[in-house]
Amino acid sequence: MNKKRLCCRQVAAVALLFLSFCVTALAHREDYIDETLVFETVEEGAIEPEYWFDYGHRPEGDFTRYNAALEYGITDHLMFDGRVTIDDPHNRSTNLDSGRFEMRHRFAEEGDWPVDLALSSEINMRRLDDGNYQYGIEPRLILSKDLSKLNVTLNFAEELPVNRGAPSVELASGARYDVTQLFRFGSELI
Repeated sequence: MNKKRLCCRQVAAVALLFLSFCVTALAHREDYIDETLVFETVEEGAIEPEYWFDYGHRPEGDFTRYNAALEYGITDHLMFDGRVTIDDPHNRSTNLDSGRFEMRHRFAEEGDWPVDLALSSEINMRRLDDGNYQYGIEPRLILSKDLSKLNVTLNFAEELPVNRGAPSVELASGARYDVTQLFRFGSELI
C-alpha cells in the first residue's frame, strides 16, 4: 500500500471518529446569503460549521474573500453564529476583512404565521478602505416568506457604530429558488 493511500485512509478515519462524537446538523436549506440573514435557526445542540468564498470585482481590481462560520443551537428557536472573513489571502494585502458574533431568535415555526418573523442582534467589525476597523452593534428584523419553491427574505437592520461612523439603516433582501433538494440558487440585494 502506498503512502498517499495510507495517509488518505488515516485522515478519513480521524474525520469519521471526530464526526461520531459531535452533534451536528446538515446545512439547512435556509442559510443566509452573505448579509441577508434567514428566519431559520439550527436545532438545539446542533453545531453547523460553514465555509464559502466570494469572488468579484472592485474598482481597484478583482478580489477573493474566504469566509468561515460556526452556528450553534441553544434551543430550537435561539442560536449563536460566529463568522470571520479573510480578504485576498493569496495577495500581499491579505487582511481580516470582517467578523461578527450574532444571536438570532425566531418566534414560531416556519409557516405558522403569514410572514415568518425573527430578530437578530449582532456585534461586528469590518475593515474600512483606510485600513482601520469599524466596530458596531446591529439589531435586525428578519421577515421571510416561502412561495412554493421560492423563498423571499427581507432584513431591516440598524448599524450602530461604536468607534467611528454614523448610525445607518440598512435593508438587505435575498431570494432563493429550490430547483431540486440538492440544487438551489439565489441572489441578494443590499
